[in-house]
Amino acid sequence: MLEEDRKAALARLRSPMGYVSASIPDKLVCQGEEVFLHDILDKVAAGEIREAEVTRTISLLRSFVKEVEEKISEAAEEELGPLLKDGLGARRALKRLGSNRREEHVHERIVDDAKRWIGFSKDIKG
Repeated sequence: MLEEDRKAALARLRSPMGYVSASIPDKLVCQGEEVFLHDILDKVAAGEIREAEVTRTISLLRSFVKEVEEKISEAAEEELGPLLKDGLGARRALKRLGSNRREEHVHERIVDDAKRWIGFSKDIKG
């Protein structure tokens, strides 16, 4: 039974939509470092964080998820729930961080397109 539970936990963790209902923890310890996820997400939303810090956080969270996968493969039954909860929360934080980056990129493209159209219309008017 434990092996089936482990497989189910891994399947949910790896599922493209497995993290949807997961809550993002306030903090996780990734590679020995405390990462305060809500603080980082708030700073990203407010534009108060450098891109390098976002990239570093994404890297830490990806490593954390891999660690959780490894731990689940060897975990006792009572450890599966907390491991899965943290892993899914980390995946949801990764998704939010990635979404913010895409939104910024889309916004930049819209602004660039608008500038080109303005330049184009000025050229036509002569």
